[in-house]
Amino acid sequence: RSVFTGTFNGQVSFSSITLDGYGSSDIFICKVNTSGNFIWAVKAGGTGDDEGLSVICGNDGSVFIDGYYEESATFGTFHLNTGQGYYSFATVAAKLDENGIFLWALSIDVSCRNNNLLAIDSENNIFLTSAFWGSVEIGPSVIRSNGYGDIYVIKIDKDGQVLWAKGAGSDWVEDCLGISLLPSGDIALTGILSNGALFDSITVSASPGRIFIALLHQHGVIAIDEINYNSLDSLDIGDWVEIRNIGSKTLDLHGWSLKDGNDDNEYILSDTLTLLDPGQFLVFYQDKQKFMHFHPDIQNVSGPFTFELASNGEKT
Repeated sequence: RSVFTGTFNGQVSFSSITLDGYGSSDIFICKVNTSGNFIWAVKAGGTGDDEGLSVICGNDGSVFIDGYYEESATFGTFHLNTGQGYYSFATVAAKLDENGIFLWALSIDVSCRNNNLLAIDSENNIFLTSAFWGSVEIGPSVIRSNGYGDIYVIKIDKDGQVLWAKGAGSDWVEDCLGISLLPSGDIALTGILSNGALFDSITVSASPGRIFIALLHQHGVIAIDEINYNSLDSLDIGDWVEIRNIGSKTLDLHGWSLKDGNDDNEYILSDTLTLLDPGQFLVFYQDKQKFMHFHPDIQNVSGPFTFELASNGEKT
């Protein structure tokens, strides 16, 4: 069986199934059996320009799509709005069950309207890649472009929760043309550069039009959940930082460090509490007595670090 997505104007028929559009252009998703007969077809969209760009199926028969919508759109019982008013666009990711019923729809504050691509793993987490610019908050992550059109990758779980987002690019424009999951669970990306680009700490020098291949290691992805510093005198809890493993594999933090703008101020994680399971958090504390006074139930802690946080050059 195969599933397709795309766009239509006005009205479209899939054998005996007819869909009437909401507006200028709308999204269709349809399923075809091995004999070439349509099993179901559904629509999504609003009064503006909407388009389905990619579709992929889960191992349980579920269907994931992505695309974009203008201003506001309806996906089954889910209603999305860009929140940006007239002629604004946003990326959408949505999940349908094997019968074509929408299970969730997620609006992503990225207005790029080309080359949205999908990949999926064995746990039905999806990976969405496209282009973005500016500063964008996506789930627990904030990504910032280096230029006019950088690449991003988002991981979304089977329930529609964004787990993390990563960006990469140069001071000009990049385009991602392919994404694939490797047996190791790592993510392979390929596309075109218009200039030298930065992939985390890796700098790639290239002339315009060069093809890139990148490998994103996504097991054991660390996110900074919370930071506390400069507390009120009435709530002196000391400085602390909470990190969380939002990846899918246990991560060994032995040798990781927390430091500020002064290279002499560094706390190195070297005790026995170095393995962080998926979903588990760890708190670095400055003063254990103060921290435990306010949070007596939190046991996964490490410290103390002997310097103060000041929003000035801190690194993990």
